Amino acid sequence: MVKEPRFSSRLEKPLTTAQYVADYLRKRMLSGEIRAGDRLKQNHLAEMLGVSSTPVREALRDLAAEGLVRLDARSGCVARGLTFQDAEDIYTARLALEPILLKRNFARITPEILEECETINEKMRAETDLVVWARLNNEFHMKLLGIDYPSRMTEIVQQLFEYAEPFVAISLYAHEEQLKRSYDEHRLLLEKHRQNDLEAATELLYRHQRMTLSLIEKKMKDRSVAL
Repeated sequence: MVKEPRFSSRLEKPLTTAQYVADYLRKRMLSGEIRAGDRLKQNHLAEMLGVSSTPVREALRDLAAEGLVRLDARSGCVARGLTFQDAEDIYTARLALEPILLKRNFARITPEILEECETINEKMRAETDLVVWARLNNEFHMKLLGIDYPSRMTEIVQQLFEYAEPFVAISLYAHEEQLKRSYDEHRLLLEKHRQNDLEAATELLYRHQRMTLSLIEKKMKDRSVAL
């Protein structure tokens, strides 16, 4: 029997209280505890989580920027839910921009950066919390795309990665074999970098993202995921 990855109640130590609140809400959206149309009341959340209303307000603004909630002057904050159209839009943009960024920064990815990516991949291998896994996955790919060499395009792609995090977690739910496949594909991608094979790395990156989008579509249809 395949062991299901979990939306663990454990959270990595957050950078801010607002991040803690945002992570808490993301996980409950992904698990289905918070559904599309549910109202999220600042005072109730602050009391429940033992924090002030300020970080809750910041967290809700962050979630609104990610498209996970809708802020309305009349009805307050409402969970928007996740749709496959959102995922398709995000991945269409990523598939267009990431190969350009990969080509631009390919020669600038040092052995030290590749070692950092290897370490991140090993952390992912041991991680069972899918929200944390998705964040590490973003860190891995952004390192290889040249986040250490900032540009406007890097900023845009990084934003797309953040938008994609909840969908990545959905694609992995109850798919332990996909966790292993991602680990293996990441190792292969690092190998192509070490071999200085840009063409193979680009093709592997494209297939990797297309597979993720296909899994998102399947999971959202099979489980009617509109969280």
